[in-house]
Amino acid sequence: MMSSADNKKLCMAVAYLNAAISAVLFFSLIWDLVVPDVPTPEETKRVANIVDAGITLYLGIWFILSLMLTKGISTNRCYLMAPFVHWNVFHLIVMALLMVFGVVSSFKSDYSFWVMLLEIIGYSLLLAFLIFCYMPVRQYYQGLRQISDYIQKEGLK
Repeated sequence: MMSSADNKKLCMAVAYLNAAISAVLFFSLIWDLVVPDVPTPEETKRVANIVDAGITLYLGIWFILSLMLTKGISTNRCYLMAPFVHWNVFHLIVMALLMVFGVVSSFKSDYSFWVMLLEIIGYSLLLAFLIFCYMPVRQYYQGLRQISDYIQKEGLK
């Protein structure tokens, strides 16, 4: 079983990794929006701008929540970690639904059995990796939450 200090170090690594990845993706997408590369037809450009705005919003939220997670872990404040934890539950549900959608669309596209099998394996490995990275954060959050609830219940401040 992992000690609390080891779990905190692992959580900090996950938090820093999340913050770094989301920052790089967020700022690269902002750069891509600011510096257009290829002229495109107006309708395609409008749809692309809507999609880019949605992705930018998603990455911005992820970046802010990752910073809150980092601060929450370093200061042992579960209320700063809570938005990230709930966001990840939502994210895992969306990823599972996208996995199902990908499998169903593979059946409709008449892909061969092996292509569909590799697609299912790829989606499953990605989902398992996300859960593997998320679980230490969830466990640390639950431990802090239990301590916080106990202190509030007993009136020990």
